[in-house]
Order: sequence, then C-alpha cells, then structure tokens
Amino acid sequence: MSNLSRRSLVTSAAALPALAVPAVAIASIELDPIFATIAAHREAELRKMRTGRVHFRTEWGTPEEDAAQVALSAAYEVLHDAECDLGNTLPTTLAGIIALLAYAEEYHVQAIELPEDPIQWHSHHDFFGTLVDDEVRDRFNGEPIKLPLTFWIMRNVREALQTLAVQS
Repeated sequence: MSNLSRRSLVTSAAALPALAVPAVAIASIELDPIFATIAAHREAELRKMRTGRVHFRTEWGTPEEDAAQVALSAAYEVLHDAECDLGNTLPTTLAGIIALLAYAEEYHVQAIELPEDPIQWHSHHDFFGTLVDDEVRDRFNGEPIKLPLTFWIMRNVREALQTLAVQS
C-alpha cells in the first residue's frame, strides 16, 4: 500500500464509476451543466491566449495593433463571463464535481495551453480570475469581497456534495 499515492487513488476512484456503468456516466455528463461551463471557460481562455498572442506580435501604434487591442478586450470580456459562469454553476453529479476539481487543478498547473505556442501561452494560477458576490462581505467594513475563482469553485463543490448527500 505504501507505493500508492493520494493522486493515484483519487484518479483510480474517479474512473471506477464511469467504467462500471458507462450509460450512467454518459447521462450525467449530458445532464450536468458544469461540463458545458468548463468547456466554455476553456475555450474562452484559449481565445484570450490567441488574441493576446496576436496583440503581442503586432507592431505598436498601427491600425493592426488597434484592431488587435479591440479583439483582446473582447476576448477578456468573454473570459470574464465564462469565469462568472464557472464560479456560479453548481455541479449536479459526482462526475461533474470531479470534472470541475480536475479542471481547476489543470488550470493551476499550467496544463491549459495554446497548441501553437504552449511555452509562452499557458494557464497560470495567477490568472484564474476573481469574482465578487454581494452575499460575501468583509466582516469589518461590510463591503463585498473580491475572491479568487478557486474560492467559488470550492464553495460550489461543497454545496453540490451537500445536495448529493441529501439525495442519497
């Protein structure tokens, strides 16, 4: 047992339900909104990387640079919307919870990368986003707190697990 890591146990356990009951796994992917939300966030992140790469390679002070800046700003808006969705979408299945946690890990360890330039353009934990919710306020001044997207994911996972526990 000493040769098993926590990571290998978690990975193995995550794969078991899908192997045992493929129809249930497929149905949970179709029914759980978190899968589409993760895919949309990944696509928005890649769009930001692509437009950022173009902007970075464009000569400053030219009409092309202005167009690249507009495209980059639009990409950041799409990414912000995707971050809001990721932080506000509750997984509805255990498979969805596992997928969300795996995606957050993938993002933090720089595994989401632009295929055409992975060394220069990849995810990084400093860029995972922040969100504000009026319900979460500073204990001392009452102002809404800007918290990392990871906080909101952790909160959603807790709520999703509570919901699944009540259902079982």
